[in-house]
Amino acid sequence: MLDNDLVAAIQQSKILQTGYTADLLKTTFSYKNDQNEYILSLKEDIKAIYVYTKELQLFHIIELSSLENDETVAAFDVSPIIGNIVLVTNKGNILMYNYISLLNSWKFLFTKKHLRSELTCVKWISECELFLCDSNTIYVYLVKDYESFVKLWEQKTPGNPIFCIEKNNNSNYYSCLTFNDELIYIWQRTLIDLDNKIFDYKLILFKENGISTMNFWSHLSDNTSILYSLNTKKQLNIWTCIGEFKRYKTFDLNEKDHRFALIIPFNTKCERKFDSIITFGKDFDKPCMIYKIEYNQNNLNVTQSERILNLKNIFVDGLSDDDFLYFNSIYNETLDKATIVCDNFNKKTSIHFEVDLKGLMDDLKNELFGEIAVFSGDVNSSKIIPFINVEDKFLTRSLNGGITQWSVGDDYISKVEKYDTKIDVEMVLNIENSNIYMTNKLIYSDNLKVNLQKESPKSMHLDKNNLFLIYSGQVDIYTLVDLKLVDSKTVDNSEWIVAYKNSFTFVSKKGILNHFTYENNVWVSQKAININYEIEELYSPSYHQKFMFKNSVSELIIYDLAELSIHCKVNVDPAYKNCTWFLLNSGEPIILLNMGTKLSIFYREHSYEVINKFPIESIHAINKNIIFQYETHLESLKISLFDEFLKPSITLDYTILQLLKIGKYEVAKKICKTLDEEIASATNSDIDRNKILSDITQSDLINDEIYINDQEWKEISNRLLIKLDGDEANTKILKLIKFLQTNMKSNNFFVNNFNLALNFNTINFKDVIPLLYYPNELSGINGCDLNDINSASDMYVKKLTIWEPKDRLYKVFDKLSKIEYQATKIPHDVGIFYLSMGKIDSYKLLWKFSALKEATKIAKFLGNYDSKKCLNNGYKLLSLHRYKEACWFFLLGQDYKSMFYTAFKRMGSLELAIGSIRLMDENNEKLKECLQIYCIDYFYDSKMFWEWLYCGLIINDFDLEFVDISSFCLQLDDLLVLLSIFQKFGSVEKEKQLAVKVALMYQRLGDHIFFEYYDKNYIPHEKGKVKFNNKNMTDIKKVEKKSMFDIFNTEQGVSIKESYYKYKYRLLI
Repeated sequence: MLDNDLVAAIQQSKILQTGYTADLLKTTFSYKNDQNEYILSLKEDIKAIYVYTKELQLFHIIELSSLENDETVAAFDVSPIIGNIVLVTNKGNILMYNYISLLNSWKFLFTKKHLRSELTCVKWISECELFLCDSNTIYVYLVKDYESFVKLWEQKTPGNPIFCIEKNNNSNYYSCLTFNDELIYIWQRTLIDLDNKIFDYKLILFKENGISTMNFWSHLSDNTSILYSLNTKKQLNIWTCIGEFKRYKTFDLNEKDHRFALIIPFNTKCERKFDSIITFGKDFDKPCMIYKIEYNQNNLNVTQSERILNLKNIFVDGLSDDDFLYFNSIYNETLDKATIVCDNFNKKTSIHFEVDLKGLMDDLKNELFGEIAVFSGDVNSSKIIPFINVEDKFLTRSLNGGITQWSVGDDYISKVEKYDTKIDVEMVLNIENSNIYMTNKLIYSDNLKVNLQKESPKSMHLDKNNLFLIYSGQVDIYTLVDLKLVDSKTVDNSEWIVAYKNSFTFVSKKGILNHFTYENNVWVSQKAININYEIEELYSPSYHQKFMFKNSVSELIIYDLAELSIHCKVNVDPAYKNCTWFLLNSGEPIILLNMGTKLSIFYREHSYEVINKFPIESIHAINKNIIFQYETHLESLKISLFDEFLKPSITLDYTILQLLKIGKYEVAKKICKTLDEEIASATNSDIDRNKILSDITQSDLINDEIYINDQEWKEISNRLLIKLDGDEANTKILKLIKFLQTNMKSNNFFVNNFNLALNFNTINFKDVIPLLYYPNELSGINGCDLNDINSASDMYVKKLTIWEPKDRLYKVFDKLSKIEYQATKIPHDVGIFYLSMGKIDSYKLLWKFSALKEATKIAKFLGNYDSKKCLNNGYKLLSLHRYKEACWFFLLGQDYKSMFYTAFKRMGSLELAIGSIRLMDENNEKLKECLQIYCIDYFYDSKMFWEWLYCGLIINDFDLEFVDISSFCLQLDDLLVLLSIFQKFGSVEKEKQLAVKVALMYQRLGDHIFFEYYDKNYIPHEKGKVKFNNKNMTDIKKVEKKSMFDIFNTEQGVSIKESYYKYKYRLLI
């Protein structure tokens, strides 16, 4: 299953199996156009067709909503020419889906009823022609204008109903498989009217000696048709057509007592120019036959060799005459090996093994099959149980209590031994090749049996002398020698325990972590912290002091106990069955989420989906392998494959962007200069970009000795803009060069970074926060011209209202009020602007000359109003969800907190709320109060770091000592911006801590240039830091609220004073 994600090409292979018919419904097709390549897979159980990219990432889902509840798909096909889909159902309906290239999607066209009998098969012949078969007749239809069917040809079925049609390369022969028929039916298609595209179909019959079970057209020749067929008499036939069809060769599998045959077809991308057929039987001590079929100058050459293959290591339980094997081939990226997937439907097992295509006919090579993963034995209704202290093995327990031990390697799973036990063992601990078994009620070994003091432990842990049984909130300690209970540790309200070496962390549902170590037979308390998350479930095991849990809003969070911070966080579908996670060699975690037939993979900020043929029962990480447990079999995948598949790409544009973000502008110019020189000296279009990156030295990043004068840089950049133009691959580099060329207007690093974010249309709160320290720094900011403001939804307005000097902010609001009023002519929409600016007389004039029916009444009210009436109107309008009107009534009634609440919580505009308060607040006390009441708790609980940081900066007068990032999940860009702030304004100690986190983030990304810089060569800014003096903060007096809005404002009745000091003196970890 997941193997398919990690190979570049998937090739179709036909499998020959004696004694059985093939699968009646082919469920997977591919379609390739000039721009894209898709794989379409029918999911009949959920009535949908899943469309994947060639990398097997889910691209689109076609819902078969036109099917009735009891209607199923009998057959379907995808046009390889135009991508249209046709389906036929058990009720005789024909469904057509049209591929729209402009939208890259499929659209349902129509349903046509076939009235004669049940349909059995469908096949596209050309762009608009269909082969259609029912139980009695074969038809050819013209799909006219994708709206209707026109019958072109009709013929009675010569034998039993047809269930499969295959065509050769030139689409002039179509072979048909029927039920229980000893004939091979081939229809020869000939053109009789070129202008009207009219064809005739001539039937050719081959007589088989047994019932034909499968046939496959070879692709060795475009001029000669070659067909392989297999029958129930265990005969493999090769048919050729040079003028007419003849049986070229017959291989009697009975002579070698063979009954299983596998075809590995020729592929035009492979160096090997031949088909291979491997036949074998149930006796693995006897040699297999390998047939090599080559086509050269109208001659077909067949050579064969015998070889004993290592089938015992693949089919560990052996094969019998009743076994039914179904094979499928997956080519690797270099096309020199093929992974064969073999399903045994009789034994309900599955096997993967590798075929070396280069050595397929090499007699000097003894090992043709290299084992990848073997899944064998009866695993039906089994449960995987922990096998503790053993890296390369795991256990399965069946319903009758029998336990099977499995060995797991890089490329295989194999059964080691099987033994019976009458007790339901929950987990096994291995110590020096001796096992200690644990059930719900006792632990026992070969010589000892001890009843547990407490039933149903969750897991076991081990050190040199002790066995730790872990419960919910409790650890019991037993000696390894005699399994005697010697100590116990309990922490109230703890639900889970994370054990790592001699460290134990007790975790509560409220997110309280209590750390203990067990040293010299004594429990030592380390620390207690609050990670401020409601925990619903915690997942073991832990890796390097990291553990994963799910919170109350269906987020999976990995927490690092060593760094005391969140490692990563993902939002997931709460309907998942189970999940697991593991660390790559880079230290980066991957989360696998089991949704039954769908597997979700989360890695960094990306997510992938893989659709499985069978529902997954559970997922386990064992010995650097992922074990997928299905109802009937096991499957293995090497974790190391993820390292290559998910390996990040360090590109030129990425590196230049990182240099700009940290202010290394001259180093960025040096890269561009090297690129310019490389292009000038290159003899072809292939530029060695890795060589360009390798020229960057740590001294470049440390000493800032590089300097390119303005004239030289102008010439370099102009050349690059010309040379790189027109190539989509260079779009980002061109944009960065243009930025370096035209946007470096300010000496202020924070201003330049804001312009960089603006240039890439990624302005966020984090880009504006550093500008708070520069309230009068407008030179160099792009787009600061008030004439550029067109609406209140502009990115500029939404972000810069929290930073603008008040005189500028007044002008912004004045401009916005005019723009909005001209657009709507409704005074309600601009009331918050006018009253924030204190322009009540101008606002009265708007109502005086307004054409609204309520204008006279409101104008009269504004001429003689009191605060109580204004507030009563505001509350009433708020209850009616008329928020803009409520805001200006609150302002008129001098209840700025109610206005702030309405604008922020109900209208969803934090920037509007902040801007309005700032205009009427001389010393920021009103803004502090509103941020304290409504925002800082909300943003902290919502884990919105930059909004929370803004609130904290305003409340703490820009003193950075309150900052604690342990409860937030920050990405690389977040850490870089925060580090840049601390470089200028924060403490040296916190700057060092942030630099370490940045280094770890670059290490996870595989970026060795910046990792080495921040890990080894980073120099903290001990000099030149700007210190902001803390003001003598006094308690903010609680303002008397109006009516029932008291509770509305404080949102749980917490006093402002208590809330203020809660955050002012937050414990730093």
